[in-house]
Amino acid sequence: MHSSWFRKPVHKVVSWLTILIIIVSITAIWLSLTVWPIFLILSTILISFLIASSFIIQSGVYITTINRGDPGKNTVAITFDDGPCEQTSEILLLLEKYKAKASFFLIGNKIERFKDIVKQIHNKKHTIGSHSYHHNNLFPLLAPSEIEKEISDAQQIIKSITGYEPVFFRPPFGVTNPLIAKAMKQFKVKTIGWSVRSLDTVTESPDKIINRIMDKIKPGSIVLLHDTSKNVIPVLEELLLYCAKINLQPVSLDDFLQSAH
Repeated sequence: MHSSWFRKPVHKVVSWLTILIIIVSITAIWLSLTVWPIFLILSTILISFLIASSFIIQSGVYITTINRGDPGKNTVAITFDDGPCEQTSEILLLLEKYKAKASFFLIGNKIERFKDIVKQIHNKKHTIGSHSYHHNNLFPLLAPSEIEKEISDAQQIIKSITGYEPVFFRPPFGVTNPLIAKAMKQFKVKTIGWSVRSLDTVTESPDKIINRIMDKIKPGSIVLLHDTSKNVIPVLEELLLYCAKINLQPVSLDDFLQSAH
């Protein structure tokens, strides 16, 4: 179900191995040993691996993430980031029209302005997850205590409106690192990634977005969309029609992950 590269975080092991190899490399240079370039190359590879893994949520190097469900079930999870916003109401109407459920990863400081929409999401039995409080551009570089507060404040405001404390979290930009991993230890939440990235915030053409999704979607997929994308309404309708055509049922993450067991 997790579909990560690693079942458990491995960054501490890799970090210590990298440090050890760097020390060996420096020692080899100091002793004028001819093998020092090998150790230097190895340390460079490991450092590059750690950096690259931060930007790939499916890696599982820092945090165990859920990136897909049971491929044996004809269900998919359509997820929305960066809401709530004005378009979220239209999204909810479309989902109702096609009898589909979805999941919304909400930004805390937007919630007060769109309180009624948040209540609608909850009352219509869609899943609500946290996407931090401010979605700060520097979120991955914040101190663990600040990341904790970002998550905690988002959890609290969602609970204050819905009575429900989210059990799912998606880090801003899908970035994970040791700082975020340390902060996450304070929360009993599951970190959700994706298996189908629509690129709906960077691709201008709705046709290209939907074709990208259709090329990748299959039973057990978690699809990443954004409430704030200007193309999200036509893309979502085409996606829901396509799911009906190939007999895939969009469900909330609560039901999606329950069916995976």
